[in-house]
Amino acid sequence: MNTCILMAKIVSEPELRYTQDSQIPQTHMLIEIEGLGANDTPGTLKAIGWGNTASEIKEKYNQGDQVILTGRLAMRTFENTSGTKEKRAELNISHVYPITASIPVATFTESKESTETNVVELESFKPKANTLTEDTEISPVETNKNLDDIPF
Repeated sequence: MNTCILMAKIVSEPELRYTQDSQIPQTHMLIEIEGLGANDTPGTLKAIGWGNTASEIKEKYNQGDQVILTGRLAMRTFENTSGTKEKRAELNISHVYPITASIPVATFTESKESTETNVVELESFKPKANTLTEDTEISPVETNKNLDDIPF
């Protein structure tokens, strides 16, 4: 099964188009995915939504919004302006979830004093700092253990 879940930033304004024959809506946009390491450059990927998903993306999301996208990853072959063939990955979007967006995020109230939201900050997914210091004691590994002497 080919399913991708990506946390991304929308870097181009979603563009709504329609297919020529059946007038099915489709939204095209570029998304940016952070690199895994501090020195990694972010990756850019074309994302396409179809049908109701395309209409929802165009209505609710804008350039700069942070989103979680689920969909299928596909490789597309096309001819560039110089006439050579190129391959590029595209994400066919099935669902979009806001992280930070220009749309209101659903909230609920448990009591009059506490209100919770479903917003997750991107920094909460960053790796934590190494807790090992010079003073940390590490126990030595026992190398002379006779593994043939194990009772069954």
